[in-house]
Amino acid sequence: MYGRGTYFADNPEKSDNYTSPPIHYMFVCNVALGEQEVLTQVNNGKLGPAKGYHSIYGKANQGGIYEYIIDRYGQAKPVYLITYTK
Repeated sequence: MYGRGTYFADNPEKSDNYTSPPIHYMFVCNVALGEQEVLTQVNNGKLGPAKGYHSIYGKANQGGIYEYIIDRYGQAKPVYLITYTK
């Protein structure tokens, strides 16, 4: 929705949409967002945050579920791997 990058969400329901049955995997990560470029509309053509920003905060209308996008190696650190079924 916001172009190139690695996407994170603060609501696990968003991330769950990208898992596959029968066993689901999800990482809990620490993400260094820095100065965030706020986008309130979809922009599929973005190649990363604008100059002067470290990440993108995606706030397009998605039912109150927001996304955080980074494009630099080392901005995210996996802390836990959660395995679950549903």
